Amino acid sequence: TYYNENQALLVSPPQARIRQILIWLGQIDDERQRAREKANEAYRKVAPGLFQQGEEFAAVARQYSEDEATAGNGGEVAGWVGEGVDLFSELTEHPLHQQILALGVGDISPPFETNGAIYILQVIERQEPQPLLFDEIKDLLREELRARKHDELLGQLQQNLFTTADIQI
Repeated sequence: TYYNENQALLVSPPQARIRQILIWLGQIDDERQRAREKANEAYRKVAPGLFQQGEEFAAVARQYSEDEATAGNGGEVAGWVGEGVDLFSELTEHPLHQQILALGVGDISPPFETNGAIYILQVIERQEPQPLLFDEIKDLLREELRARKHDELLGQLQQNLFTTADIQI
């Protein structure tokens, strides 16, 4: 019943496959300035202009990106990227996810700073929110409803104990 009444809320978050150019900011002002200049140079190469078509993102990522895990692969990040349910990791990754979700397929973000690095992103593919199937989330729903019922019964028990117990302060 809960699933049927809340189907509009029970959807997977949007996700995207991306390429990235990552340049570490560094610790001192000179390193930060060098990183910003490098990021701007890379962006000028990939961003389409009024009379020019940008260079291939993957080639520029191989040349400029400082991320060892993705640079050799043309900046392509393995798997789908999107907001998750882990609140602790989402605290640091949320600015990145906001940038990704604001881009259309094929779009390239201007350089932006987050988590000690400068990023330039390109969305390769996007997956819009999908309704979650009952079989996928029935165990999660069962636990959520059980926890709600537990809290409700605990509140009733506490209220009952306060009214029936002869407590003097």
